[in-house]
Amino acid sequence: MTLLNGGFLTAGLIAAAIPILIHFLFRRRRPPIDWAAMDILLAALRRQERRLRLEQLLLLAARCLLFAIAGLALARPVLEGSGLLSPSGGRTVTIVLDDGVVTRARDGATLGSASDFERLRQQTAELVRGLGAGDSVGVVLASRPVRPLVLPPTTDRDAVARAIESLEASEAATDLTAAMRVVSESLGASPEGDHVVVVASEFRLGALDVTRPQPAALVAASSGAPRLVAFPPATADRSDVAISSVEAQRAIDDDSIGVTVRLERAGGGNAPASVRVTVEGDGTSPVPPKTVRFDAGQATARVEFSLRASNEQLLPSDPAAGGGSGRVGNGAITARIDGDSMPANDARHAIFDARAATRIGVVARRTFGSGAEIEQVPAARWITRALSPVDQPGLEVAEIDPLALDARILKDLDALLLPRPELIEPSLWPEVRRFVDRGGLLLAMPSSETNVQRWIDAFVATFGLSWQVANEAPALDAPLTFAVEQPQRGSAQSVFSTVDAELPDLLRPIELTRRLEIRGASSSDVVLTLADGSPFLLVTTPSSPNGAIASRGLVALMTSAPELAWTNLPVKPFMVPLFQELVRKALARIGGSEQAIVAERPFVSVRDAHELVASNGRRVSLDQAGLAKDIVPSSGAWSVTDVAGRVVGGLPVNVEAAATRLTPQSQEIVAGWFAPVGQPSFGTVETLLAELAPNRNVVGAAVWLLAALLGIALVETIMARWFSHAANASGARSDGGVTATALRADEESNASAETGVAA
Repeated sequence: MTLLNGGFLTAGLIAAAIPILIHFLFRRRRPPIDWAAMDILLAALRRQERRLRLEQLLLLAARCLLFAIAGLALARPVLEGSGLLSPSGGRTVTIVLDDGVVTRARDGATLGSASDFERLRQQTAELVRGLGAGDSVGVVLASRPVRPLVLPPTTDRDAVARAIESLEASEAATDLTAAMRVVSESLGASPEGDHVVVVASEFRLGALDVTRPQPAALVAASSGAPRLVAFPPATADRSDVAISSVEAQRAIDDDSIGVTVRLERAGGGNAPASVRVTVEGDGTSPVPPKTVRFDAGQATARVEFSLRASNEQLLPSDPAAGGGSGRVGNGAITARIDGDSMPANDARHAIFDARAATRIGVVARRTFGSGAEIEQVPAARWITRALSPVDQPGLEVAEIDPLALDARILKDLDALLLPRPELIEPSLWPEVRRFVDRGGLLLAMPSSETNVQRWIDAFVATFGLSWQVANEAPALDAPLTFAVEQPQRGSAQSVFSTVDAELPDLLRPIELTRRLEIRGASSSDVVLTLADGSPFLLVTTPSSPNGAIASRGLVALMTSAPELAWTNLPVKPFMVPLFQELVRKALARIGGSEQAIVAERPFVSVRDAHELVASNGRRVSLDQAGLAKDIVPSSGAWSVTDVAGRVVGGLPVNVEAAATRLTPQSQEIVAGWFAPVGQPSFGTVETLLAELAPNRNVVGAAVWLLAALLGIALVETIMARWFSHAANASGARSDGGVTATALRADEESNASAETGVAA
């Protein structure tokens, strides 16, 4: 039994004590007054005392019961599932409320127009308040991660309605499949009674994509399969322009940042339209907005911006001030368009590398003077010249003596190049692995100073590579050239995508006279191949055996030394783009490949990453592998900090583009998607309330209690009249009273009793 107004029951129980109080008040003893005829009356009273006491108790109980039942009736109890007055209890209504990002859509571009979620919220609260008194209500929110708002169901409908009215739409995608799974689990926990599932959504494409997995059948209740009802799908086809992607790339040789913004539009017939695009960046000079014009039927467009770093420091150079060393940092890029019907996809964020310089270390022994002929120029000198053919403010290339290389120096580097790997002490290889795991780039190549490459075994073992690399590089019988078709040519992800058109001409004059033979390399690891099919350049992520921490960096291996004794590459035009593009694209892949989505747990491959921090101060911790321990709840440019709280990178978090699609869908499509659950019936709040009229199986006990109250009141009246002996009083007119004969009989009776006692 559930009491809807428990206060009345309390008042009734307190009032039930009133007759008892009156009873005891009127039983107060009074001073006895002797009276001659009293003995006769007391004798008669003693004969009737037991009957009179029973009459008083019955009358007292009836009057107390009147107050108690009156309070219980006013408390409006509902008998649910008791089986006393009905074979089954009240209905259980579980509402799946779509609060996903697609419900942020508005009727128009003005800020004052109501959003879809505001209407859904109001209609759902109205539906809850209109349910029957015996219905219990549960609510499940369908945005990721799907979570119950009210479970298990409760009969306090007003509290549920207030909880719904306090909600705001999420920035996460809608997941109706997972929401129906939560509903099924709730039904399985309490299968008794009549169950109804209500889906409150507009069922736009962003909320229900028919290509996604369909929901599983719900757990059957004791009365059969749960009924499925739903709000009608939206029919308005709204026009929407969305920013589908923002790419920000900082040049490694200057302070410019190239930004590419891609737009998509749908709905409204794709008539000719113009959209203004604005780009803002941390620590960059303002740039004027640009206008993108869509022709009739055009669905996609792109626009490019070039930003320049301003004089402001993105990060303080003093670590005590919360910043890093002045070298490590990130900048946030935000692209916006004019507001339209879907504000959630009118802005998108990206991160660019805002460090003062990219630092590259080339491990080699220092040489003095210029006495060496060109044929004897070491690989380290060729590489340094290729990376920095002119003075470039955004790039720092330093030659590092092998004996000076340690963890402190590695911590300040972005890339480490090893033209002489045999000079690395065996004890230093684990530290090099840690450098790569934190997000560094390592490029190794065979040494021309030795015939046997003894470092190969330590290199392969340290990084867990599956490559089978030969320890020697004998002279070839005939020079090898590069293959005409390269494995990554034509791909946007290619290391040499910038020079893709010129790549065949750049590779054609290069010949190799010596190279290491490699087998077992994955095709995805090979960047450049030779004419015989053997790899020349490989790039991969180190493996993590036995569940170890995943590496955040990259390892590259060149099978030939860039010296004239091995190849003519150093004196060919490809030497400069080879090293510059390799370092540029590899570092961009390491530092800017993450694109997190709201309500997901991102993996952050930024060196020394420990925590994500939003602009509003909210924090999400990272585990040792860089995986977020919790979801990122909102969009924006999140900072990546190390254990000391210093900013070491950034992570752009955006809404899922597919989750904002406003294309309407028909009832037939929606019903077909829900087929495993059942055939839904669609209707407005009014029609659904009529369909969900209070179930006749739900019994309001107040009606029965009021009937019992009237019956007890009637019985109390009869008992009060009967026990007052008014009938005997009316018959006393014909009664002779206490006659002499009766007195003599009483005296004889007393005398007999005294004689018996005397005997």
